[in-house]
Amino acid sequence: GCPETIRDGVTGVLVDPARVEAVADGIAALLRQPVSVRDEMGRRGREFVETNFSYPVFAARVGSWVEDLAARRPA
Repeated sequence: GCPETIRDGVTGVLVDPARVEAVADGIAALLRQPVSVRDEMGRRGREFVETNFSYPVFAARVGSWVEDLAARRPA
């Protein structure tokens, strides 16, 4: 998973994607959890992404960056 978007055990499971065994172990660990735990992890993951990476949030950040750059521009 992507460490900037996944909080291990909270919004997903972080594994080394280059290691097939690690991916398989991560999937197996999730499957051992009750469905309610997996559902909650998915809900938290979606909430995190919507809060931090949705279009309105991204657009506001880009707008802020542009304003900061414009303010630094020499006259």
